[in-house]
Amino acid sequence: MELRPAEMDALRVYVGAAERLRVAPVEGLVERVRTAVLDGPANRWSLCLTGEQMESVAYAFYLRAVCGSVAEANRFAREYDVVVRRDRSTRSLRSARLH
Repeated sequence: MELRPAEMDALRVYVGAAERLRVAPVEGLVERVRTAVLDGPANRWSLCLTGEQMESVAYAFYLRAVCGSVAEANRFAREYDVVVRRDRSTRSLRSARLH
């Protein structure tokens, strides 16, 4: 997967706050973020993630959207078809594939 610099910044905030979060990043995501590679000409960060790690990234962007910026969550949903939404019947958060 490829993330824009602003998206990577938001993801770093999420993994950096892991110990203070009720829902921490899934196993291995912190290491994947730490070892991400910047493709300078494309201005994108490259990461190889599992499906569970992608759901954790979607959750990070959901939190970012709740705090004021939906740009990262919207692009992530368009590009990778993963979103986190509140289930109306249970009021819990759930990740979902769009297609």
